[in-house]
Amino acid sequence: MEDPPFPDLCNMNSDLPSGQSEVVIIGSGIAAAAVARSVLAESERVGRPRRVTVLESRELCSGASGRNVGHLKSMPHELFDRLRKEIGIQRAKAIARFQVHQIRVLTEICDFED
Repeated sequence: MEDPPFPDLCNMNSDLPSGQSEVVIIGSGIAAAAVARSVLAESERVGRPRRVTVLESRELCSGASGRNVGHLKSMPHELFDRLRKEIGIQRAKAIARFQVHQIRVLTEICDFED
């Protein structure tokens, strides 16, 4: 990764974890980052800190997430007709609403973290 925001963290290597972790996350891509964020936010909300360990075989976020292979996008307008035919209009509507809602949620998370 060229010019990472936290270079010391990206290149941090350690021996095996101490055995003191309450949550172990394997991998450090976008899904793992979302899990870590959720666990830490919830533990803070309930007032019970958690020890979280991330296991990554290479550098943090160096796999597909680091190369931006994946995309976060919502395209209910492209999927709706096919979904309607395959699973019915009510389920297709529910999926379309869910996709649109997730864009709002991701925007709120980005605004909050900024």
